[in-house]
Amino acid sequence: MKLLLTALTGIVALFALVWGIGALVPLHHVATRSARYAASPAQVWSVLSDFMRYDRWAPEVTGVRRLPDRGGHRVYALLRTSAPAGDPHRRSDPALRRNLDLGCHP
Repeated sequence: MKLLLTALTGIVALFALVWGIGALVPLHHVATRSARYAASPAQVWSVLSDFMRYDRWAPEVTGVRRLPDRGGHRVYALLRTSAPAGDPHRRSDPALRRNLDLGCHP
């Protein structure tokens, strides 16, 4: 019983710590990054949305594989140097919209 109470106290303390740290973060915090390129937004987007050529300009990408479509959208596996073998990061390209579906699969 004492072990269970100690474990429960530890879990509550951990939850309180995470909640306390989260309470210190500004409510409307937004992180952004910007860059300037000598190209039009359409040209930049064309390069970013061409998943099959990512390995030509992104040094962390070692290869690209086309996967079966998911939900009617094209899906690509970007093989990265930082990812363990067999753990490609997947990005779907739903008709070249700006919202990329990022995820991993085992």
